[in-house]
Amino acid sequence: MATQTRTIVDRTPLIGRNFEAKSNRPLIIGIDPGLSGALAVVDLDSMKLVDMIDIPVFKKDSKARKQGYMEHLDVHKLSQIVDIYAPMTSLCVLEEPGAMPKQGLSSTFRFGHVCGAIHGVMAGHYMTVIPIKPSVWKPSLGLSSNKDDSRREASVAFRGFSWLWELKKHNDRAEAALLAIYGARYLKGLIDFNRAT
Repeated sequence: MATQTRTIVDRTPLIGRNFEAKSNRPLIIGIDPGLSGALAVVDLDSMKLVDMIDIPVFKKDSKARKQGYMEHLDVHKLSQIVDIYAPMTSLCVLEEPGAMPKQGLSSTFRFGHVCGAIHGVMAGHYMTVIPIKPSVWKPSLGLSSNKDDSRREASVAFRGFSWLWELKKHNDRAEAALLAIYGARYLKGLIDFNRAT
């Protein structure tokens, strides 16, 4: 039986490497799930971006794929990263996935598995996780399904950070940041409850 190699894809935090944990610093995390997704960590009081983290993955050899490998969620790396912010996080807002048109059963299953695992990691760190459908949070912020709208809106909301999502392929980062804004605006009761405990 041939051995399969496992390659870690280094997706370290993009802007929060010098973050100093302060137990009184309230945070909200927005999550656009999936293997190309991201987590945005936002300070609730200042509404400033604290960190942007690409979902950590590893590559495993696969002859079934053209590129010769398949990406998988690295739950251990994700858990290590989340561990830094969990004690200060009041709320996580996770985009709730739905089946995509023309997406195969295997792809749908894999995507659902990744989303569930991300939800599980956050809940395992005792954080309140609220799943929100795109059809709910996007109209609330005046957004359509157009990915460029999300990138533009995130650039306005988080001035000086547009470099994080200047490429179309980094749209998930912009949407993770906007999910944190949605949570701060529309889920205030849950935030206040979690900050009080």
